[in-house]
Amino acid sequence: MARYQQYGDLDDKPVEQQDLGFIGYNNRTREDLLQESLLTQSVNGQIDRNGKWQIRKGLLETSEALATSASAILLNTASAELPFTLADNAVNLIYASCGFSDPKVNISEVVDFSDTTNTDYIVIATNLKASVIDVRLSTKQDVYYPATVSVSKKGDAIQAFDKVIVFQDGVVAIEWDGNLADVVATNFVVGQSYRIEATGNTDFTAIGAADSNPGTIFEATGVGTGTGTAKTTFMEVKKGAYPSLNMYDSTNNTVISNGVATVTESAHGLKVGDLIICLDKGSSSLVNETAYRISTVTDVNTFTFFTTTIDSVASTVKYMQKQSLGLGYMRMPAPAFGVNFQRRLAVPFKWDVSSGTPAFQNIHDGIVLSAIKDTDTYDKFDGGFRFEVGSDDYLVGLHAYSDEQIIALMRDSVHVLTVPDTLNAAVQTVISTEIGCVARKSVVQVGNQIIFLSDNGVYALDFQDLYNLRGKDLPISEPITNSIDKLNKDYWQNSFAVYFNNRYFLAVPSSDSISQSSGGEGSNPVARKINRILIYNILNKQWESELFVDSTNFEIDNMIVAGNGEFKQLYIITKFGAIQYFGGDGNLDVVATSLNTTETLNIPGIVETRGYNFGTTEIKKFSRFELQVESGNESVDFDITALVQDIDLVSELGKVSDFSDGNLQQNEDFYVRGRIGNPRGYTCKLRFDNFEGRPTIKTLKMSANNTLKSTDTIE
Repeated sequence: MARYQQYGDLDDKPVEQQDLGFIGYNNRTREDLLQESLLTQSVNGQIDRNGKWQIRKGLLETSEALATSASAILLNTASAELPFTLADNAVNLIYASCGFSDPKVNISEVVDFSDTTNTDYIVIATNLKASVIDVRLSTKQDVYYPATVSVSKKGDAIQAFDKVIVFQDGVVAIEWDGNLADVVATNFVVGQSYRIEATGNTDFTAIGAADSNPGTIFEATGVGTGTGTAKTTFMEVKKGAYPSLNMYDSTNNTVISNGVATVTESAHGLKVGDLIICLDKGSSSLVNETAYRISTVTDVNTFTFFTTTIDSVASTVKYMQKQSLGLGYMRMPAPAFGVNFQRRLAVPFKWDVSSGTPAFQNIHDGIVLSAIKDTDTYDKFDGGFRFEVGSDDYLVGLHAYSDEQIIALMRDSVHVLTVPDTLNAAVQTVISTEIGCVARKSVVQVGNQIIFLSDNGVYALDFQDLYNLRGKDLPISEPITNSIDKLNKDYWQNSFAVYFNNRYFLAVPSSDSISQSSGGEGSNPVARKINRILIYNILNKQWESELFVDSTNFEIDNMIVAGNGEFKQLYIITKFGAIQYFGGDGNLDVVATSLNTTETLNIPGIVETRGYNFGTTEIKKFSRFELQVESGNESVDFDITALVQDIDLVSELGKVSDFSDGNLQQNEDFYVRGRIGNPRGYTCKLRFDNFEGRPTIKTLKMSANNTLKSTDTIE
């Protein structure tokens, strides 16, 4: 604006404040006390280290909804409200999901991830089957459940030990071996469950199937013959009482040839990966008191293992299975979740499956660790731990953060379990009894911090060194307390988070998740769905933005980071089983909002600056603003509004297009210089909304004049 070389005592000397970029937002601190480069509101935007604010990319579908028909959800038609019933003959609900990396693909041989080679998938478990979705090609392959398996309650899924495990609290877990390829007869594994794909000339009834028809699911009792093919299915993990001391000592049971020992034992009940110990080698070349791992199971009466000893003819060898030195082994205790730790699986210990049916143990604070590389074997004495015996505290989640330490996040406390080479030498340490975790899936490790949602908001534990953790004095969500206060605390235990692109993404149930224009849940003080994502920028060390979709029907079921190359993305799984990602160039979301409906919705972005008070408490006249804007691959426009405080006033200053010759065209920089109109007040901030395209806001400057011009003193 115009300036003079000198000003008199009664002249209106202009003052200026500016933001040369933006680093985040803060909705707790009073707007006129915010430091430079902070916003008071950032909705559906993104801020990078260059300080530019831009509307986020639109959501696109990489895979359509899995829920297949309107009959899947049967509403009470009299009220069209809850409760509803689920039709058992249709895909009607997403129960669990996880990322899956095909262990059979050699990553080092992949030269170009843009070709047809893929290693990453997303597995979604529904009520009828699991679907494995290729995130690059958007193709889907179904993996079925045996008739005896029921998936009917919300659970969790992980990939561990080259298989996918689906957990449901109080239900025997199910697992899939991760094999996407057809298995040809002669290669079937005894005890594995299969679904017939092509009959060929194979008699599947000879190896455990009820018939040889495609689609029949069976558990193999032999390796099969002929040309038939089948795919592996999910199957229950082992349950029931752990076998007592099993001895294998049939006459002439072992033959060794070319480094392979073949053992014949009637109904041995073993599977690939099990350990057996040679107690008495007899006349064979084996070594006494040596453990051998089973490599193949030819049929129910024969198994093999590798050995480095010389060949030997049929010999009588005495074997036994590995036994616990404590109270005895047990099977996986029907946990709600599991964590991969030290080549073991760490799970909550609330249930006992010794009888074959999960029985509640009245334990809320216990965990148990599996044997190494064996998710079917758990030592409840040496591998079992309790953290708050007899208290009202209970286990929420587990997180492995070093080679020897796993964190137990309780509801009201945090503990660390240090496990050296042997389980019986483990040591428990209390980190805090003042904070706890409210949402298990909100726990994420970022660098030297472990971040999670607590009663006080988003909290972080810091590494002091490799083996010491300390809690921060304040929650890192303190700057966005207003956003945290809008969460439904009766539902926030369902929140979840991921780390991607140097950001902590936290999906939460917020009552502030729908724009006012939609007349939706934004006016509802209680949100009963996961509908908003809070983003913390690790590089800027500030909260960056809040993301949501402008529909009351959009609900997030999970977030998964998967893919390779340009397909390495943050994927959002909706409650209908659609897989979405932020990839759209325009200001539009293309989202699944119902069973058979995909909607195209505008992205309701909002930016509000800090309150500019020019460092004085005087009443000012706000005169002008300058704004540097940049367009991208499309034309852009948005509204500019001035919000004056004390005296309160809302002044619509127009659109960017009002200051130029229409919308900004592609790849154009523009300086918006406009008048505010001299409204009087203590502070003034600018609001930008109603965006067209994805404009970038780079810098902002505001000018004002102090209105108190008297030179007389007050005595």
